[in-house]
Amino acid sequence: MLIQQFQGHGLSCVRGERLLFAKLAFQVRAGQLLILKGRNGAGKSSLLRMMAGFLAPYSGHFSLDDVTNDQDRDFFRQSIQYLGHKEGLKSDLTVTENLKFWASLNGVPTAGERIQQAMTQLHIHDLADLPVRYLSSGQTRRTSLARLLLRDDVPIWLLDEPVVGLDHDSRDVLATIMQSHLQRQGIIVAATHQDLGLKNVQMCEVQLDEFVTAPLIEEGV
Repeated sequence: MLIQQFQGHGLSCVRGERLLFAKLAFQVRAGQLLILKGRNGAGKSSLLRMMAGFLAPYSGHFSLDDVTNDQDRDFFRQSIQYLGHKEGLKSDLTVTENLKFWASLNGVPTAGERIQQAMTQLHIHDLADLPVRYLSSGQTRRTSLARLLLRDDVPIWLLDEPVVGLDHDSRDVLATIMQSHLQRQGIIVAATHQDLGLKNVQMCEVQLDEFVTAPLIEEGV
């Protein structure tokens, strides 16, 4: 599946009684990395969750090429893979069992082969039979990141602080994985305060602080 462009139109986000941002727009094309920037609390994670369909915009909408999220929610779900702050892993299951669970949830064919490849690429193959609760924070993060490699038909990756908890070598591995996805004309949207280590990629950014127009919902969007 190839998506030529991913866009946001007139987006506003309210959490509680607070307006995080208003009238936000973005456009990112195939093969590009979009970086979300802003101070803590500006709404970067909320915007990613909105993109993933977990949080409804207060106003505005998204589009993949000419299809909006209101027109075809299933198409959006199939086109997007989200990796958030929380690792999304079951602590009592082993690394392999967790990845098998995610593969089954997403209907991944030849899951066993893909899981082995993902574990090898992220250097967690020697942890395959270890319950997640015994992993270090870096090992847990790498296990979570392995989910990105279980499918090669999802064009858009949404990553929330993807390098947090990773050592230098693991960051290099992740950079290679991300670079490969972009070279296949995938799209990555990442909220991060840190350098992702990508070289020679097309990059754009959204500074969320520029879209804060009012502190409260009563003041309008």
